[in-house]
Amino acid sequence: PYTDTNKPSTHYAPEHLEAAKQMAIQSAILLKNENNVLPLSKTAKIAIIGPMADAPHDQMGTWSFDGQKDKTVTPIKALNSDYKNIKYVYEPGLRFSRDKDTGSFEKAKQAAASADIAIVFLGEEAVLSGEAHSLSNINLVGAQSELLKAVKSTGKPVILVVMAGRPLTIEQDLPYADAVLYNFHPGTMGGPAILDLLFGDANPSGKLPVTLA
Repeated sequence: PYTDTNKPSTHYAPEHLEAAKQMAIQSAILLKNENNVLPLSKTAKIAIIGPMADAPHDQMGTWSFDGQKDKTVTPIKALNSDYKNIKYVYEPGLRFSRDKDTGSFEKAKQAAASADIAIVFLGEEAVLSGEAHSLSNINLVGAQSELLKAVKSTGKPVILVVMAGRPLTIEQDLPYADAVLYNFHPGTMGGPAILDLLFGDANPSGKLPVTLA
């Protein structure tokens, strides 16, 4: 059947957003959960750290030319709406994934120290993946690994959430995280989907199609 070009298109309809959220939930992969640190308690104070915690454009991933970043619900935005009763402190530590400036690491450590648990959102910007964007080094870019180590040095439990357009070689980072949730780029509704998974309102059921080393 042909599309009726005279019929107006509907963007960001509630049912479409709910479908996007469910896709993000079902594609997330729980790689590690030591000492059952997950699911999180909704009475705990959490520290939100990392450049991908509030990156609406990058969360959509590559090939999203028509995506409207103001419609993207990031983890920070979801905390202020869907999970507005959660106590949290936010310190990105890095401005973007490739950032190598460690000048805000002390603030990130202070944020982690003031909380019961730290969630570190790392990964890669949308522009780094996609066609003609191959990399010879697929470790976490910038100073992200160093940020994770700095947060872990506070002694608080650490949850690593990865948003990336490809499998990344994160084996060297695993010792510095008590739990790891791999989301690739989760799209428009990635924020509430991730929080549902972290707080136990949804179960991570995704499986890796590749080996991460």
